[in-house]
Amino acid sequence: AEGASSLGDCRATGWNIKVFRVPDGTDVMPAAAAPGSLVGQSTSLRVVDINGQGAFRSFVPGCPDAWFAWSIEGVVPIAQGGDYQFATTSDDGSLLYYDPAPLPTLDATGGGLMLAPEALGRPRKFQLLVDDDGLHGAVTRTRTVTLAPGAYAVRA
Repeated sequence: AEGASSLGDCRATGWNIKVFRVPDGTDVMPAAAAPGSLVGQSTSLRVVDINGQGAFRSFVPGCPDAWFAWSIEGVVPIAQGGDYQFATTSDDGSLLYYDPAPLPTLDATGGGLMLAPEALGRPRKFQLLVDDDGLHGAVTRTRTVTLAPGAYAVRA
């Protein structure tokens, strides 16, 4: 995300990635993962910049050679309100969602983000932010949204 404030002001706090097997010939992202399709997951993803299957395997070693889908969830802190551009570049589709209602946060020393305890159990109301779905070569799609200061749940 980039916008009115510097990249340092909106850097994500950490991401959870899950990799799932999908049936051969899948041409759009499934709405939900099939039972038993989880290949693996990792919570060590600090920056969402995955380029190729080798990158997926560095976080989830059991990533299949083909016909897989992934889900990444995290929180993007916005220190200064303004217009922010979100983008995906994907080969064979991606969908990016966000919850437009900021999560409750606490003041943290050193400028860090600390979610308030009530944020952890709050249901998310994700809305589609960037639609880059379907079978295609590498395509970049973007969308700009105006955000108030706060922490926003994001899922791809």
